[in-house]
Amino acid sequence: MKIFNINISLQQLTSWASEDHGLVPHRKDTVESYLQLMEEFAPLDVFKRAKRLIKDEGVTVDDLSFTVIDESTGVTYPYNPPLDLVFG
Repeated sequence: MKIFNINISLQQLTSWASEDHGLVPHRKDTVESYLQLMEEFAPLDVFKRAKRLIKDEGVTVDDLSFTVIDESTGVTYPYNPPLDLVFG
């Protein structure tokens, strides 16, 4: 089956995390370490985006991927929230 990718800006992910968990990146954090934390404490809006494809379009968890884009540098990072725990 086709892989469906959801792009999220780093700024949006940070905003969602701040709203849900009060988690904001520290100045010393790297983007990679922050994304690891966000994989453990994924914001609710991440699951809402996935739910539309999983429930409405019939996409499986295995056929869904996420990419976080740092708009300030243009660098993209893979992001792996625990979808199988929520939709498994």
